[in-house]
Amino acid sequence: MTRSIETPRETNEITENLSNEEVDEEDHDMSRMVLTSELKELPPLILSEYFSAKVTVRSKMAILEEIQIWLTEEEKTVFRSYPQLGPFIDLPIEGEFFGALAHNLLLKKTLCQKDHEVWFLIEGKPLRFSLNEFVLISGLYMGGGLSEDEIKSQEENDELKNKYWPTKKGVLLADVAKKLKKLSVTKVRTNDRVKLAFLYMVAGLLMSSDSKKVVNPSWLQYANDLNFFTQYPWGNVCYNQTLDYIKTDLVAKFNKSSSAYNFYGCPWIFQIWAFETMPKLGEMMANKLALNEKNKNGSRCLRWQNVKNPIGTSFDRCLETMRSPEFTVRPTLNSSSNERQRDCYLRME
Repeated sequence: MTRSIETPRETNEITENLSNEEVDEEDHDMSRMVLTSELKELPPLILSEYFSAKVTVRSKMAILEEIQIWLTEEEKTVFRSYPQLGPFIDLPIEGEFFGALAHNLLLKKTLCQKDHEVWFLIEGKPLRFSLNEFVLISGLYMGGGLSEDEIKSQEENDELKNKYWPTKKGVLLADVAKKLKKLSVTKVRTNDRVKLAFLYMVAGLLMSSDSKKVVNPSWLQYANDLNFFTQYPWGNVCYNQTLDYIKTDLVAKFNKSSSAYNFYGCPWIFQIWAFETMPKLGEMMANKLALNEKNKNGSRCLRWQNVKNPIGTSFDRCLETMRSPEFTVRPTLNSSSNERQRDCYLRME
């Protein structure tokens, strides 16, 4: 049985096709709500009762800070020159991950027949986390650029491992960090240091690997070629891993374990999605940065700075705000004309 969705008082605008709506560059900053015809009904919530839990994350913003410290200015310029992954070096690194927010959102999941997206119901208001939202937030590539033959060929390249870890059976994330930090700076080694920085960021931030776990051997092979590594569809890997954990069956999980769980994938993208789709919440828990040379042509994750212990903002107050009849949401995120011209958007499959 489906649950009827009430149209909020703030808007009477219902469009037949949200994707066809023209959006100005700053339109996604407007606190308004648009419903499409497909949002008139949604399945019920999966969970009917609230339970408390602690959410921890392996994805560490400190990795970006370390990369910024360890790379020279010349190397950072090289790093930034690669459009898919390079902009992450300028991601605002202050603040924290709000586990209570993530947990409360995960309790609001609805039964969804589509495998590649998730719908949430916030006090009768629907929100979607899908490929479209993920790409707009992250700027990562979902496909294109590399053929299957090119990928297969690169998976036979062990040059980087043989050069720096010839005797190790498996390379840990901590090994990559240690090598990057200690590898002396020379023109010959500039490319290697940038390769290691990209590998460290992908494995530790975007895919949130534990420092004591082995880095995916294929990723180490991909890192041998900078052009290959930075063209690889990391968005596909990151989105699927993040979505898997968003879809985790919390009831089954808590029947088997204690009141804590890990959020793998890239939970920071999920958090910024929450700020984008619930503007009032974003206003209370983070800083929306003014457009500048570094973020105006980049993904939306570059425009938010998390706030550590927001002054005067307890999570209970945030919950009260979310329950207010005046609380507005954006069920789906609209792309601007500028965003639709970016490689990440053009490579969505």
